[in-house]
Amino acid sequence: MFLTLHPRPDGSLWFGSTSGLAVYRPDSHSPNVEIFSVDGQPHGLLAPDYITGYSALAFKWTADDMETLTEYISYQYKIDDGKWVKTPIQQVNTPVLNDGQHTFFLCAIDYDGNSS
Repeated sequence: MFLTLHPRPDGSLWFGSTSGLAVYRPDSHSPNVEIFSVDGQPHGLLAPDYITGYSALAFKWTADDMETLTEYISYQYKIDDGKWVKTPIQQVNTPVLNDGQHTFFLCAIDYDGNSS
C-alpha cells in the first residue's frame, strides 16, 4: 500500500510505503515518424519540388517508439500555417489545396507525451 506520492521536477514520481520506496521515470525518448508515401508513391522517390497535378494529396506514414506500442501513438498534422489536426490513424487525405507550394507537418506523440 502506497502512503505518499512525490512528483519531482524531472518528471519522475516517487512512491513511499511501509514496504519501501519506488520510483517511476516516464520515457523521455521521442517517437520516430516517417512519411512513406505521398499520393501512393514512395516518399523517398519524390523530387523535392514534387508537383502533384491534383488539388488534394494523400499521405501515409509510420511511427515507432522504444516504449510505446504503435497503437498507442497518436498523431497531429498541419498544412502550411494551419492549425494542428489530431488523428488516430496513419494516413490523411488533405482538403482541397490552392495552387502553389505547400508544406505538410507531421508529429507523433507517444504514451508519455513525448513528441517527434
